[in-house]
Amino acid sequence: MYLRCIIYVGEVYIQDEILFCDKCNVAVHQQCYGVPTIPSGDWFCDSCAAGLITQRTSCALCPYFGGAYYPTTDGKWVHAFCCAWIPG
Repeated sequence: MYLRCIIYVGEVYIQDEILFCDKCNVAVHQQCYGVPTIPSGDWFCDSCAAGLITQRTSCALCPYFGGAYYPTTDGKWVHAFCCAWIPG
């Protein structure tokens, strides 16, 4: 099975595991999403932990839905990918 991080397209290193959200099943690199240690139990991405439905959550930087999100300081949500690749 081929696994792909939704934030970064590149090689996966042993120290940088891919995590899957136990609610929405989004795949992210541990390092890309800022997870310092792999939890022993369930792990939820930021948007699922906040009770959002990612397929209905809009990104403040692009017109697409779904994926891994980060909360902004003004209460909006942005894709982790958009944060990494859109300057500003």
